[in-house]
Amino acid sequence: MEILDAPKLPPWTQRVANDYCAFGLNFLTVKILDSTDVSEEHGRISIPELLANDMLRIYLSLNERAIVDSTEKDGPIGMLNDGLNVLVFIPGMRLELKLTSWDVFDIVTNIKGSDWPRCVEYLKLKEGDKVAIWIFRSQENSDKKDMPCFIFHKL
Repeated sequence: MEILDAPKLPPWTQRVANDYCAFGLNFLTVKILDSTDVSEEHGRISIPELLANDMLRIYLSLNERAIVDSTEKDGPIGMLNDGLNVLVFIPGMRLELKLTSWDVFDIVTNIKGSDWPRCVEYLKLKEGDKVAIWIFRSQENSDKKDMPCFIFHKL
């Protein structure tokens, strides 16, 4: 996995941070997209597990972690898991997606949902593109109460 330095936070994100009373806004990673990240069939972007365990999960309460990691008896861990509601912000758009972990061959943390292909199309994402990802929690006085949020910015 290639480690890339944190890019500068884009100016449009300041409004998002203000509107959602962002708490703990931090850079997560620059994700180099693979073919499954931009595939409409897969409908998700994967987050490297090392980052998910070391950085992402500290933003989650124990109850939220249990939702992300819940299992289904009819399939591999997390594959049928609805996941935890999260917001993803891209320039000019807010997406309501789900955060979940899948345990197929190894554990993979994903942000998934029916809006993900719309994000891929809107940002014209393709395999090999780099997307900077930041994470924060919205505060209870915003329109979405105290929940994990992500900012995605195509580099």
